[in-house]
Amino acid sequence: MMASGFGGGLIAATMYAAIMTAFEGQFSPQRELYFGLQSPLLGIVGGGALAGILANLLRQFAVRALGSVGRDRLMDLTDLEHPLLRKMAEEAPGSWEHARAMANLAEAAAAAIGADALLTRVGAYFHDLGKTIQPKYFVENLAAGERSPHEDLEPEVSADAIMAHVVQGTKVLRDGGIPEPVVEFAYTHHGTQVIEYFWHKCKSRGNPKNLTEDFFRYPGMKPQTKETAILMLVDSIEAASRTIQPPERGKFEEMIQRIIFTKLKTGQLDEAGLTMEELKILIVKMADTLVAMYHGRIKYPWQEKDERASRRASKSAFVAAAPLSKPPSSSSSGGGGAASGESGKGSSKPN
Repeated sequence: MMASGFGGGLIAATMYAAIMTAFEGQFSPQRELYFGLQSPLLGIVGGGALAGILANLLRQFAVRALGSVGRDRLMDLTDLEHPLLRKMAEEAPGSWEHARAMANLAEAAAAAIGADALLTRVGAYFHDLGKTIQPKYFVENLAAGERSPHEDLEPEVSADAIMAHVVQGTKVLRDGGIPEPVVEFAYTHHGTQVIEYFWHKCKSRGNPKNLTEDFFRYPGMKPQTKETAILMLVDSIEAASRTIQPPERGKFEEMIQRIIFTKLKTGQLDEAGLTMEELKILIVKMADTLVAMYHGRIKYPWQEKDERASRRASKSAFVAAAPLSKPPSSSSSGGGGAASGESGKGSSKPN
């Protein structure tokens, strides 16, 4: 800001010299020096420099008054040693890994359309902090084979437990002094969507309490900015990308298009300001990023050795279990009779 102020002062001084030449026929630097501290030229250059200094001093107050967040504050929030991020890593490790993967994907997507990439990354880090309250209600935090608490709950109770992370996360972030533009990611990343899984579970049980889908609708609000809309999309896309096998570009694009179409159909992107052109760019960029994230690697020698051994073992097991193509003749020698008896035990027609 100080450099900009000084540069502005020099440009203004150039304009002053041009005006003096145009209206008085000449511009005399000696005359300006004669005036000393009362020189208009000195006042113009000094005023620009002073404006830069004042702007730098008052910037934090202006940022807070306008409800924005400065780049230096955002950079501080990217520190993975932040107390709230450490809390999430310790208490909800699965959700934390999901958030970190989202951050890379969301940052690249935001940069591709000229949105605030740094703000989007920070929003991805903090948006799911509410899951630290009851982490076991979220499948990514369950250990292998661990029983889900939802198996013993009514669908509407499960939905309440899931939806609570939006409200609780917003409170935790505000109590922790996180800037409001970052907090906004917490209460908009699910918008006003319905938790389809538990709504369908309720209907499949006959909906004995005559509930409506509003009982299963998130209590947040639709994304109001491009950055929060990108995070909403990435939240679904990153999770779905883990189910794509094999991880091919065509399958990634199809999955991304399906998710974006669903959000458009349900009106979740109506207030975000994303254009169709930007959505096309997002599809291409996110597919590129996912391909890069799931790219193949050259196998190590020990991996190739284990794979060959596994193939040989599978082949041997198949040969041992496969029936003979022709039953042995009854006129076979004594050894053949024994072979016939062994093959007869396991012989069967392949499916």
